[in-house]
Amino acid sequence: MFYRINIVNVLVFIALPIWSFSYQELRLESYKNILPIIEDGTIYTNLKKINSNLGIITVIGKIDANIDYVWKLLNSDNKQIYPDILEKHILEKKGNLYVKKSLLNFPWPLSDRWTIIKEIIDPVNYGKEWIEIGGDIKVNRGAVRLFPYKNNTTIMVFKLSFDPGLSFIPEWAIEMGMKSKAPSIIERIRYCIKYCNIK
Repeated sequence: MFYRINIVNVLVFIALPIWSFSYQELRLESYKNILPIIEDGTIYTNLKKINSNLGIITVIGKIDANIDYVWKLLNSDNKQIYPDILEKHILEKKGNLYVKKSLLNFPWPLSDRWTIIKEIIDPVNYGKEWIEIGGDIKVNRGAVRLFPYKNNTTIMVFKLSFDPGLSFIPEWAIEMGMKSKAPSIIERIRYCIKYCNIK
């Protein structure tokens, strides 16, 4: 049975300090020193630790497609791009504000886990952000923004803070997971541009 979440209660989360994580804070001029690094296809990653159990990872990469197509792929339900999402349901929608419930695939012997997020999607500025408001995950908040780049390419800036809430998983394993999983969104979009044939 799905959780029923009142949209008014959800809006209260905007006022919380944790919501400072926003796509509006992601500006291309803030990453000018990174652009030469990613010109050849390298995906830049940086993990900033908040405490022993939590960090914020920043991922920046160039995608060889125009921004509108990359935005379409980013917001699709394509399994090639999001293989870890087993189920996804929209519980509430009000304008650009969504409440979504997703079942995430965790590797054996871990059980799959539900996450309920509030997500704001801004198609005008090619940005979106989300925050965990329920489910099994302890922390799931992030933001992504796309920027048009030279020669009809796109720069993606992606920030994520994720803690599955499993006390028996060591800190190094969570860090390794973030460092490998976070860049995969760019890799999968690149793959789909070549092979998925999404119109």
